Amino acid sequence: MKTLIDAAKAGSLEVLKTLIASKVDLEAKDHGVTALLWATQLGHTACVRLLLASKANIHAEDPYGASALWWAIDERRSDILGVLIAHKADVDAKSMDWTPVMGAVLFQHDKCLQLLVNARANIEAKNSLGETALMMSCSWRHIDALLLLLTSNANLEVKGPEGKTALIMATEMGQYDAMRALIASGANIEAMDDNLLTPLLTAAFMGRAICLELLIDANADLEAKSAIGDSGLTLAIAGDHPDCLQLLIDANADLDTGASEGWTPLMAAGNRVDYISLLLDSQANIDIQDRGGRTALMAAVCFGHTQAIELLVARKANLEVQDNFGCTALMLAIYNQHFDAFELLLACKADTEVRDYEGRTALMRAAEYGLTKYAQLLPGADDASERKRPRQGDATPVSTKKSKRRRRNRRKKPSPQGIGNMHELTRDIKRLHSREINESLRYFYSR
Repeated sequence: MKTLIDAAKAGSLEVLKTLIASKVDLEAKDHGVTALLWATQLGHTACVRLLLASKANIHAEDPYGASALWWAIDERRSDILGVLIAHKADVDAKSMDWTPVMGAVLFQHDKCLQLLVNARANIEAKNSLGETALMMSCSWRHIDALLLLLTSNANLEVKGPEGKTALIMATEMGQYDAMRALIASGANIEAMDDNLLTPLLTAAFMGRAICLELLIDANADLEAKSAIGDSGLTLAIAGDHPDCLQLLIDANADLDTGASEGWTPLMAAGNRVDYISLLLDSQANIDIQDRGGRTALMAAVCFGHTQAIELLVARKANLEVQDNFGCTALMLAIYNQHFDAFELLLACKADTEVRDYEGRTALMRAAEYGLTKYAQLLPGADDASERKRPRQGDATPVSTKKSKRRRRNRRKKPSPQGIGNMHELTRDIKRLHSREINESLRYFYSR
């Protein structure tokens, strides 16, 4: 003899009527699933109607917390979903952290979504990650669901994970059509996430050129800065997206932006001579200084980027610019022990007699650090060694522990107060790389 569940599975309406009339338990389960759930899953609309009319529990759930309404969405049973809604099924009941609206978006069931919207389901509900259905439609590339939610007046500016709006999420995913629909609906193109990244900055870093062009055409702020002072130009370089860089240049973005905060685009180019050439050809200021007084040439020297140094020197970069501590590019090459950069600067006639703000020349620096290889190439090295050599007949002073310690300390690298600009630069770079911006955001400034 068939059970109630067997009849529900088979869609045997007459058998189901007979069993219900005999007062069988409507909530009996097979593998944790009631007859109503089985009839819903298998699309037996008439059986669903009968069970509901017989007072079967419309809120009964399977072992995973899904009700009949959820099964209707999962199986694309829009006709059954309409029946369940008419019988007052909970249109906001969550299953596995999703609302029915979210389920309809993720499963791309537009008819089901329309039914839920018409039933006044909460389209602004968030999951545990802070995402709304509108955000999910952007992340999962479901443009039809997005358009439906927009016509239902979904909140465009609500913020989700990491403070991102739907427009920022659409930009990350390269969803041009979604972005265009959001902007046309009035989404804020200057919205910022928790790291002050706007849609334009996101597009530049992610390499979404077509999305970037859309934002530029919508008059997005070309000079927006991230939480650590990065501009769109800098992020396009960091993400290695020459097409995005060119778009921003063509839109007249400030090529020297970021000097007051830290890195300029020219500095961020690292050893990429193609980027450096493009920026210089577009009239970037080759000698602009950042907050530490460093130029692009100094930044290249600090990292030993010889290709960049050669290009910058060939493009008439000033070799004698001094930073906030009075150090020149030549001194920085010594401090960072980049011998190739040091030789290159000497060959380009870098002034070896310039003194830093403590009165020391490049030779004095090399001697202080005990860098004989560097000192030997500098003018006056022989004279300095002669002055140190004791004359014949002079008594050799007796060395004490204190004097030995003093001589050893003179060979050490200076404290941050001595050549603090490089200490500051190194600290800035470490802070730049350790900041937890986003798993997808990696800054490659020292390529």
